[in-house]
Amino acid sequence: MSFAETNQIDIAVIKETTFGVLPTTPTMKSIGITSESLSHGVETTDSNTIRSDRKSLDAVVVGANPSGSVSFELSTENLNEDLLEGVFAHSFYGKAQGSVTSTVTADTIEIAGVTDLTKRFTAGEFVQIVGSTLNTGSLEILSLTDTVLTMNDTLATETVDGNVRWVIDPGDLSIASGKINSAALYDFTTLVEVGMCITLVGFTTSTNNKVVTVSAVTATDLTVEETLTDEVAASGYLVPFAFLKDGVTKKSFSIERINNDVGAYTLFRGMTPSQMTLTFTSKAIITGSMEFIGADLVSTDVDTSAFHSTLVAAPTNESLNATSDVASLSIDNTPVVFGTTLISEFNFTLNNNARGQSGIGVLGNAGVGFGFSAITGNLNMFFDGQTYYEKFINNTALSISVRSVGNDGESIAVYIPRLKIQQNPGGQATGVNADVMQNMTWKASVSATNDYQIMFQKSN
Repeated sequence: MSFAETNQIDIAVIKETTFGVLPTTPTMKSIGITSESLSHGVETTDSNTIRSDRKSLDAVVVGANPSGSVSFELSTENLNEDLLEGVFAHSFYGKAQGSVTSTVTADTIEIAGVTDLTKRFTAGEFVQIVGSTLNTGSLEILSLTDTVLTMNDTLATETVDGNVRWVIDPGDLSIASGKINSAALYDFTTLVEVGMCITLVGFTTSTNNKVVTVSAVTATDLTVEETLTDEVAASGYLVPFAFLKDGVTKKSFSIERINNDVGAYTLFRGMTPSQMTLTFTSKAIITGSMEFIGADLVSTDVDTSAFHSTLVAAPTNESLNATSDVASLSIDNTPVVFGTTLISEFNFTLNNNARGQSGIGVLGNAGVGFGFSAITGNLNMFFDGQTYYEKFINNTALSISVRSVGNDGESIAVYIPRLKIQQNPGGQATGVNADVMQNMTWKASVSATNDYQIMFQKSN
């Protein structure tokens, strides 16, 4: 007899159109995991019927709460973008992934499977079709609907397996005194925010073609944390990272557990991301987890036949580590000098305070509600002075950003524009033969200048 092994399990996901309903002929994407704890969560109540023989009459099923988590190692691709949009309750702005069809007659771009383009792009912006051979360069959006981009350009008909990305291409950029200038043809304040990561492309000075982090914005200038070489009448353009913010648009998923070795398939429906954690620890791989609350799992969701029509294999990108793959970490928009300021761990948790919504006649949850989006975390540092203890005592707000880059050159970044330290022990002596540490807890909040508490970014 064959017994199932963990090394032969796939966890596959697909975004639902209707809560708790598996899409027809689903193409499901396997995700890379290190463990999972998805469970039906049956709730029973013992009968209180009195019997003279003292026996229990029955244990009655009165409810169910499908839930659980998946744990993973961070790479540039193994964080499923649909799941990220689910936990952030937001759509990736500046990016649409899918099969792209361009038609000459209508001058339009359609992205298969994408039905929220108005949340990803804005009329008047420029985009590029990545992988296109016939429609290269920057294309201006004339107007758009949730499913179609109408361009202010003549397009050649083609199908591209790639993505459409947002670019800033005024055609008049220059670099002076470390600032990127647009000569007032663009109002940068309507396009760019502090904390955003941008890739510079096509500049004459090769060392300028890199990822930068915006530290200040005016209508005509972008100040960045990195060093740039002056360049007049530059031919380059800017590719902002696609970004998510903590939002309000819930998304649910069907998740299939596949025990490949014994041919067992289990389908969890209506699984709504309730929480995500990422942890950067010295001398370790960057790890994370995502938790879910779902709708149901019924007898037909347990089978010996697959629920997916097509299964896309999990990405195989190299896992990122906190030693060589953290490209930058900034506090208050000032880059930390690694080795001078010594950080042992940084982590954050986005908690949607989700709850299952149950009612009479429903086994499981009819919906999932969200409460506050609570962003909390830890910042553990070697104690080297009173700077952060004073910020704790004075209840001073600060910002944190961290960016990691993979061996494929792609980047992932997190920016928290306003947080306050909740606990900081200062320079305590915890025992002999030990370093003095300040292991701080913090909590983020919204500010007058930001409409979000956390921004997750991915290179375009």
